[in-house]
Amino acid sequence: MSKCPCCKLTTVGDEFLCAKCITHKESCNMSVREIKRELAPLFGGKCFVCHRPFTNKSTFVIHHKYYVPGRKTYKDYSTQQEYYMVLRQEVKDDREQFLLLCNKHHQSLHRLKRFKPDNLNRLIKAVRMTVD
Repeated sequence: MSKCPCCKLTTVGDEFLCAKCITHKESCNMSVREIKRELAPLFGGKCFVCHRPFTNKSTFVIHHKYYVPGRKTYKDYSTQQEYYMVLRQEVKDDREQFLLLCNKHHQSLHRLKRFKPDNLNRLIKAVRMTVD
């Protein structure tokens, strides 16, 4: 059993929305962009790294700083919209778990996480030693 992200009532089986909310157009059927637009102000409306402002034309990601054990992750949802409906409530419940990042810095963060700690430290040291 799970909870409908719209009305918080228990859904039947593996259903995403409760029967009442399947026909509810205003909040249950928000687009991913609308959800991001709603959540961006909670993070100052800008990328955590470069401070580029979130706009309707910019690509931003709501990044998990950590995952709560036992909760579904992006790959567990059948659609991006379904994932963002759940993420919307998670962000509202615990904003400190997330960062707003532009796509460029989100990709950079995940690339850097692939480095072993010692190699990452040496890479950062090399960056700081390099003069433009």
